[in-house]
Amino acid sequence: MTAFAERVALAAWLALLWLLLWGSGSLLALGSALLVGPLCLAACRLPALPAASRPRWRRLPMTLARSGGDVLASSLQVCWTTLARGPRARSAVLAVPVGHPSAAALTVVVNRISLEPGTLVLGVAPEAGEIYVFVLDVRGPEDLERARRNVRRTAHDLLTTLGEDVPDGRAPGPEGSGS
Repeated sequence: MTAFAERVALAAWLALLWLLLWGSGSLLALGSALLVGPLCLAACRLPALPAASRPRWRRLPMTLARSGGDVLASSLQVCWTTLARGPRARSAVLAVPVGHPSAAALTVVVNRISLEPGTLVLGVAPEAGEIYVFVLDVRGPEDLERARRNVRRTAHDLLTTLGEDVPDGRAPGPEGSGS
């Protein structure tokens, strides 16, 4: 994609975000979106991220569907934990290996994991190839291992979809969300 095409695509994305922010598709909102997006791009020159890999577009629908299912399941689990255990709910911080993906891919992985209710990435150690993740509702060692597997599976799915190298070459099991 040429630099001009990338900037047009980014301006279109900013315009869409502007419309979603205002919750309106009126002509005034659309006109201001078409004005504000390019102005933001002109004022804030973003450095180009090198494309370290080629995304696997055929995997994208499944990755998005699995992410949506994970977010829904985690939302229900956080709701249940809050109602059933309240302040007695226990949590933990896990170190999870994610390998050494590019900065852009690591950013996507960290944001996706933090998007899921009941989890939050607290730290990243790119040189060690690990992320540190807070998880809610940990009652024993099996919950710790399940949460670690879920985070590894999420990272594996995203890195594979983004065309990045997967740590250890092992895919975690197909267990559903539970973090």
